[in-house]
Amino acid sequence: MVSTVEPAYPVVAQENGIQGAVWLDVVIGKDGHVASVQSIRGNPALVDAAEDAVLEWVYRPTLLNGEPLEAITKVCVPFVPRHLKKTLSPCAPPTGGVR
Repeated sequence: MVSTVEPAYPVVAQENGIQGAVWLDVVIGKDGHVASVQSIRGNPALVDAAEDAVLEWVYRPTLLNGEPLEAITKVCVPFVPRHLKKTLSPCAPPTGGVR
């Protein structure tokens, strides 16, 4: 990762207590810039903000035998009120084993 942009927490979502995570499939171009995003899970009130932010992210290009190539990855964008950011992470993997 070279640079990220924090998503703008939608005011309507904040006012209605909507929080959680948005999961995206992200295509990273040969130059390391995000070429496209597709939401795969998350509250619709948060999806646009997550997509807009991730489209501005920049990665180090993925190389194969020294040549850059397009890559696909999954990204989790959390939306949590500021006062809970250090204690609550909706993107954290579940604990306690497999269910």
